Amino acid sequence: MLQARIYQPRREFILDAAVELAPGDTLPITGASGAGKSTLLDGIAGIFPFTSLSQVCWQGQDWRRLPLHRRPFNYMRQNSRLFPHLNVGKNAVFGLPPVRQRSREDQEWLEELRERLELDAIWTAAADEVSGGQARRVMWARTLARRLPLVMLDEPFAELDSAAAMKLLNDLCIWQQRWGFSLMIVDHDAQRLREFSVQPRILQAGRWV
Repeated sequence: MLQARIYQPRREFILDAAVELAPGDTLPITGASGAGKSTLLDGIAGIFPFTSLSQVCWQGQDWRRLPLHRRPFNYMRQNSRLFPHLNVGKNAVFGLPPVRQRSREDQEWLEELRERLELDAIWTAAADEVSGGQARRVMWARTLARRLPLVMLDEPFAELDSAAAMKLLNDLCIWQQRWGFSLMIVDHDAQRLREFSVQPRILQAGRWV
């Protein structure tokens, strides 16, 4: 279980939001621009130093004392970008072991991601040769390739048309049911988040409403 409280002063307000998320559950988050949604996810991920009033525990383990690379989560930030010195395929598998060290299950999962995200045709393309929508799909692959128990997605449908976004949303629900990961997902489109079986939570000026 994820148990977190992020307390982070900002210029406009103080973000003070608590989260409890059981294994396999989903927390959809929406709210106006600048409400603190990205700051909340960044805080849980440890992008900035924890304040004295912040705490993040996963399965009872205090993340404040755990190096970032040992925390079992995948995170697609709102401003995530491809690594410009790597091609599409190398971007997608970044963080995975070399091919010879991957399990058969990991390799089959990667092949499924390649197919569902329509990456085969651009797998060897340079990072600066793909469109914004294609780059976003590569970031989906990079985020999900490592099957970790917590997935955080911040505006993951940006630069995708509505049909592509709904297709990915449906796939995400299927993958979550299969792998059982906990999911935090931020989207300005509250209607899209209602596709999940739980009601979206609204963040406003750093507080849940």
